[in-house]
Amino acid sequence: MTDELKILVTALVSSLFTVGVTEPVRAWFQRRRIRWWLYREMIHNCEALSAWVHSARLNPEMQEHTAINFTTQYRKLAYEMAVKDAGFYSLRGEEPYRIDGIYRDFDRISAGSYGDPHDCFVRAESAAAAVFLAVQDRALSRRVVLSVSTRRQKRYLRENLPKRFLYINYDDAPRWLEILRFRYDAVLFWLWRKRAALFPSRKGKFRDGIRTR
Repeated sequence: MTDELKILVTALVSSLFTVGVTEPVRAWFQRRRIRWWLYREMIHNCEALSAWVHSARLNPEMQEHTAINFTTQYRKLAYEMAVKDAGFYSLRGEEPYRIDGIYRDFDRISAGSYGDPHDCFVRAESAAAAVFLAVQDRALSRRVVLSVSTRRQKRYLRENLPKRFLYINYDDAPRWLEILRFRYDAVLFWLWRKRAALFPSRKGKFRDGIRTR
């Protein structure tokens, strides 16, 4: 084999390795990093909004301050960076569209887009449950959600996830895999409820993002 041929073969093997191994691995790590940043930020926003919704529900006169209160705690740096990265648009399934929709709702509330304070509060109630609903219909990864959550957030998610309605596809009959996932979720939520009843937190339970004694 001549030196020119050796160089050509080496370059070809190197290119194939880069395209077939290096690039997919690099893209996987990039998607993983983007997803973790976004999930952590979304959980923070939903937790902050849930805490305010609970407080304002008990004190209706506070509802008119929903937009101002949420703005002081709202974070979207991870989202702004993610949408500039091609890795965001290669996330699985409808994940990028669902995340984009969640942040659009956050933006409308933070910007005070709703003239009626009560309407803004109602929208905040819906947005506060966005992560729960996205996890239950598997648009977001439950494993990643629980992985990036703090201990307090994880307990809050496990206490509230079983209370939300499971996603049901009304247009088409659910596939057998979807049915199995529903059954698995039902068993998992039942176990979470039993564990919460048998081992209540000594530091107080969390209700809508607020610790109670």
